[in-house]
Parts: sequence; structure tokens; C-alpha cells
Amino acid sequence: MRRLIFLFTVFVFLFFLNESTISQIKRHTITFPSERIFYRLLADPREVRFAMGFLLKRNEFSGNIGYSGGLVQFQIGDIPVQMRIESMAFLVLKTTSQTFPIQTSDFYFGLPFDFRFNQISARLKWAHVSSHLGDEIPRASEIRIDFSREFWQLLLSYDGSQLRFYGGFLWAYHVLPRVGPWTLQFGMEWTERKHFHSPYPYFAVDIKPRQEVGWAPDFNSQVGVVFGNHQKRAIRLALEYFNGHSNQGQFFQRKENDVNIVINFDF
Repeated sequence: MRRLIFLFTVFVFLFFLNESTISQIKRHTITFPSERIFYRLLADPREVRFAMGFLLKRNEFSGNIGYSGGLVQFQIGDIPVQMRIESMAFLVLKTTSQTFPIQTSDFYFGLPFDFRFNQISARLKWAHVSSHLGDEIPRASEIRIDFSREFWQLLLSYDGSQLRFYGGFLWAYHVLPRVGPWTLQFGMEWTERKHFHSPYPYFAVDIKPRQEVGWAPDFNSQVGVVFGNHQKRAIRLALEYFNGHSNQGQFFQRKENDVNIVINFDF
């Protein structure tokens, strides 16, 4: 069923390409584009990035080991389209011993298609995520679950000079365990580059009501400093606040309230 959905999407995309459109695509094709046309979400805990964090309330370390790279960019009319490939491992490590045992490890792989028209950008993405309990966590203290998702996500964004607003939804067509497949997402970002060049301050909020936990919203915010350009290449140092259900798939029904220190390497 999953393969049929994927093949049907590809068929519809190819069906609407006529000869003139294909000719235009060939003229404007860029392989391995270096710049994004849909900018990374600054406060989304699951945005693909390389990052390290310390969870102050739980005395634990978190790590995002991820990369997103452009494969090809072409143009349909006046609209640039970019295909990317991305993957990430999301880890949480306990500090109860000198060995820093892994609590959970979540693995993600995605294929985003990004679009832009002036200040409006969009992302259509297919992705897979799975979650695994750490090998060094005693099985008596934690119960392992089979957690796996394949999903489609659609996001729209308005990118102003200082303010950004975005929103969209996620639909998981393959879900383990069997829970609600829908997630809404919306957020806001503010960056002050008018009076500061680099470094400059930023503030970002990301909110996700999830059907799998009764539409309870996950709230995540960051306030910090950008070194570089957050739309291209940068390092961000931030204080982060999270309130909602865990982003760790093994504990997706667990309520959390965390304050974190995070450093993001946006390359």
C-alpha cells in the first residue's frame, strides 16, 4: 500500500509535465544546489540539523546528528523547485554514569520538495522515522514499543524581512503503534538583522497539536544569538523551553517540561 501511494504521487507529477515545461526545466536545472529555497525551521525540535543540548531539569544530554543536502533544483514557470535528501539520528544520553548510556535513539530519513514564489515558500515532504530504546537501559525500568512512521508533510511559509510565519500538517499513512495519524504545525520566527549583522538575536516558537495524544499541543521556543546567516550557514546558541509530549518516539505519550541549552550548527 505504501509503495502504491508513492508511485501514484510520482505518476501524477509526471502526467502534468508537458513538453514546454520539460524544456524549461532543462534550461534552469542546477545539480546539488548550495542554497535553500525553504529555510530551516529554527524552533522545530525535529528539524534536520547538527545540534547538541543539555537538558537542565533532567540532567541529560541530547544530540541531533543530521544533514540536509540539495540534490537538484529546477524551475516551473517562475517557481523554483528544489529536491533535497536528509537524514538524522536523534539521541538522548543519561548522565547517571561515566559511560553516558543512550536512553533512546530515533532515526529519520526524508525527501523534501521545496517551492518558492517571492516571499511565499512551501515544502512537500515524504519521510520515515523510527525509535529504539537504548541498549544500556534496563528492560525492567522501561518497556520497549514498536515505533515507526511513514508520513507526508505539507508546510507553507511567509518569509518577511524580520518576521516569518508558517503552518501546515502531517499525515502518517503507516503508524506503529496504531494511533491518530494527523499532526498540525504552526510557528513564528523573529530575527533582528536590520540593526545587527552578525551576531544578531532571534526568537522562534513552534507549536504542534498531535492527534496521537488527543490534540494536546507541543510548545517549543528558542531565544538566542545567530553567528552567520540563519538562512544559509550559521551557528546558533540558544536557551530553549519545551512543554508537551516527548519528541522521543519510545516515550511519545510522556509529558515533559524542559529547559535546555542548545547549540545548533546550521551548515
